[in-house]
Amino acid sequence: MEKVKEYLNSKFENFKEKITEMNIEEYWTLFKTHLFQAMDLHIPSKNLTSRFNLPWVNQHIKKMIRKKERLYKVAKKYQTKEHWDKFKQYRKAVKTELDISHKKYIFDMLEVSPSTSEASANTQDQYRIGKKYWKYIKSKKRETVGVSTLKVNGETLDNSKGKAEALNAQFQSVFTIEDFQSFPKITENETSKIPSLHISTEGEPGTVTTLLEELNLTPLEIRRKIARITLFHKAIHERVAIPIPTHIIKPRRTSRLHQPNTKRYVQIRPNKDIYKYSFFPRTIRDWNKLPDELLEIESSEEFKTKLTKLLCSG
Repeated sequence: MEKVKEYLNSKFENFKEKITEMNIEEYWTLFKTHLFQAMDLHIPSKNLTSRFNLPWVNQHIKKMIRKKERLYKVAKKYQTKEHWDKFKQYRKAVKTELDISHKKYIFDMLEVSPSTSEASANTQDQYRIGKKYWKYIKSKKRETVGVSTLKVNGETLDNSKGKAEALNAQFQSVFTIEDFQSFPKITENETSKIPSLHISTEGEPGTVTTLLEELNLTPLEIRRKIARITLFHKAIHERVAIPIPTHIIKPRRTSRLHQPNTKRYVQIRPNKDIYKYSFFPRTIRDWNKLPDELLEIESSEEFKTKLTKLLCSG
């Protein structure tokens, strides 16, 4: 303990001065850490196994367990059938000896002498556990099932009838009976009713086609086309995290007279329809058809506005 005190004194030499700089959690954590470190360094410890601490494991059984462990190590080292059979046979003998010692301990604890009425060559059969033992164990594990004693208005109820009446009264007090007479009466709705829907042939007022024409909505195909081209515009200007594949290239200059637009791309000619109608091949076809002044626009909002105006007007 002297070394523990010296260690703690060295760690807590200026500890009082640091109290004002720490809160209670930091103070306790620091104290606990130093205390555990002192215990680990200066207090001797020993690892104990619980298998030898059982009261029915005597010295003879301990020797048998150690021998069993040695046989296991030998069998694991050589990996032969002879060594494994020897280990398993001895392990079975150890288990039998443990069972006999355990039953002896139980009989001694309960002050019950082993049964000798039946003559048996097997030593283990001389210590059979009878019905009285299991009846005793069952009595210790028995639990009371039912409602415990109730106290109502200062009166203690311990009989079943009184408990039932008290519980029924409690349940009736918490449940209420609805008064249907106090419910408000439902009157007819005074708002105007929606006129009946009239379905007529195509071209006449009230048809779906006529209603859509009156709304003057942009066709879905055009809206999808605008969305694809706008997304491609953002991708080439690095405004969205969509990388342009390496096989999508711009046209090269073939002669002095031929100066292609650097904003356009070489048309992809896939062999499969599944790739032909995918995003990049399909969008590049539409992109290359746009006028040059539209391709020069870098602002995404301005590009989308003029693109919408161009496609919707056409």
